[in-house]
Amino acid sequence: MLIDKDVGTIISRFVPEPWGKVCEYAPSWVEWLVPLGIWSTGCFAFTVLPKAAIPIELGFRRFAGAKENV
Repeated sequence: MLIDKDVGTIISRFVPEPWGKVCEYAPSWVEWLVPLGIWSTGCFAFTVLPKAAIPIELGFRRFAGAKENV
């Protein structure tokens, strides 16, 4: 019998075994850097995309071939 260890059990350091024994678990530096890299990529995208989208939405940037609606 296998027990699926999801993020909630690993972060809280509660890792039950199939026989009822509870082992202490401390993540390695690689296991810390992977989520940190994912979060930093998301924060970077969240910062860069609005800088491109806001001028487009406000009408400061337009496609070169676009004609004004009169």
